[in-house]
Amino acid sequence: MKNISQFRDYFPEIETLYNNKPLVYLDTAASALKPKTIIEAANDFSLKKYSNISRGISRLSADATELYEESRQKVLKFVTGQTGENKLLITSGATASLNMAANYYYNKLLPKDEILLSIAEHHSNILPWMELVKKTGAVIKWVDIDHSGELHLSAVAEKITSKTRVVALTHVSNITGSITPVKDIARLVHKAGADFVLDAAQSVGHIETDFLDIDCDMAAFSAHKVYGPTGLGFLYCKNKIVENFPNFFVGGGTVDDIVLSSAIFSDSDLDANITNADKTNALNYDFELIYKDGLARLEAGTPPISQLIAFAEVIDLLNNIGLKNIENYEKLLTKKLLDLGKIPDIKILGSKNLFNRIGIISFVSKNIHPHDLGQFLDDLGIVCRAGHNCAIPIHKRFKENSSIRFSLGLYNNEDDIEKAIDGVKEAQKFFISKR
Repeated sequence: MKNISQFRDYFPEIETLYNNKPLVYLDTAASALKPKTIIEAANDFSLKKYSNISRGISRLSADATELYEESRQKVLKFVTGQTGENKLLITSGATASLNMAANYYYNKLLPKDEILLSIAEHHSNILPWMELVKKTGAVIKWVDIDHSGELHLSAVAEKITSKTRVVALTHVSNITGSITPVKDIARLVHKAGADFVLDAAQSVGHIETDFLDIDCDMAAFSAHKVYGPTGLGFLYCKNKIVENFPNFFVGGGTVDDIVLSSAIFSDSDLDANITNADKTNALNYDFELIYKDGLARLEAGTPPISQLIAFAEVIDLLNNIGLKNIENYEKLLTKKLLDLGKIPDIKILGSKNLFNRIGIISFVSKNIHPHDLGQFLDDLGIVCRAGHNCAIPIHKRFKENSSIRFSLGLYNNEDDIEKAIDGVKEAQKFFISKR
């Protein structure tokens, strides 16, 4: 395995002082720190090469378009092992991607058709489907997790019926870090004649993720959780999805032509008493829209150009390190972080085992409210996440309202883990002494 600790130096922020203490950043599941390579790439493009893409006639625009599309293909190859056209939609983030995925089914669902979700989902993979059922009359069926927070194939199989049309699940829980057996689930879903939509926001960049191998119909993820810039996301789609996507978000760059017929007036419109202004207001145009083929029809407006070009540098970095190396390194750190469960009065939400998980651990203290504990740790220079973390249903499943979440990234090391565990112990002593 490569010495991953050497890549810590790629992240300038990790070397800064926070609350006058060395920064311990354990909030990657919310958003990852940025390597200097993407900062340099974004600056270089914005300062020396910037132009809008696709519709310009200048060489500058053509060069920017080529760089943008090369970056798209690099991301596509990272998550599928292949390049090709009409596969990877550029969006503003995983939330936008999942909203697009849900809207795809707006005219394809009938009343009482069924959508399967798990209670382990992030709100971004719950709310768009809830809004969809209000519009279509479809219904949501919920797949439960076990006591350790794992989602099993058998639990999905029990819920699938002849009315199941879509199954939308997380690849990795943003609360427990548990990995869903998505390849087996996709096979089961397709056998039932339904589509499989994957929320890969927490898996891409942490474990080997191949959407072609998984055989999902759509998959969503964000750049900012994979050490990339904000405002950039992706929706991987099979060709059949792209071809049948409704035109619900349209504008510049999506059409080849707009054909307007001549104005049609009734006899009364020609009355001499009607002014020219009245006639203008009475115009009734018939029209025809000729949309572009492929992804261009679905990507209206100016996209996040510099963000995607910069993100391509992250893909190069991750490929250089190797995802298997990243997975193994984070697993070593996770093993040490699971020692949180040995602290008295600390309850880990989900499995305490190293198997089938990534470095996301949520926990609660019997003695300290998560917000108080989070603030105490923040004062020690330890950045983490406190609250329900956009996952209310799974917290209710564990009979909790909120939790503290530690989540790992490339820049973390064993010293970070020791400081985090010592910080929790110190907080326990402090709050108990104040009783």
